[in-house]
Amino acid sequence: IEKVSNKALSNRAISRIKLPRPMMETNDFNFSFSGLKTAVLRVVKEEKFEKVGLAFEFQEAVTDVLVTKTLKAAQKFQARAVLLSGGVAANQNLRQKLSVQIKKYTDAQIFVPPISLCTDNAAMIAAAAIYHFFLEKGVRNWYDVRADANMRLKNS
Repeated sequence: IEKVSNKALSNRAISRIKLPRPMMETNDFNFSFSGLKTAVLRVVKEEKFEKVGLAFEFQEAVTDVLVTKTLKAAQKFQARAVLLSGGVAANQNLRQKLSVQIKKYTDAQIFVPPISLCTDNAAMIAAAAIYHFFLEKGVRNWYDVRADANMRLKNS
């Protein structure tokens, strides 16, 4: 999406597509992109839409929500540091927007890892699960493993 979105910037194309920013105005730190996905589907079902414009607006909608919610949390909890991590941290637009807003509106330091370290968390979660089931619980047979979406990663 970022690659296609950047074409809109390089062509100075202005998208006529406007997508919602779900839950951005709520006073909590929750977010959901289900309304955004529905809006994108509606645009795609139309006969004429610009792929570049849609990619640009989608990226803007997602980054607006993530930056706004993160900034609210950093302000409310007087964060001393904010870490942008995971696969989403590879998005240059998000990196730039969040860095600017955190520096402008908080006293927090922002940490953004090199792109090479911005990977999906799935491998980390899988490693934690292997450790938990095979080493801590002594499970030796995959058939004995039961899914637990709320499994704690640290015993405390």
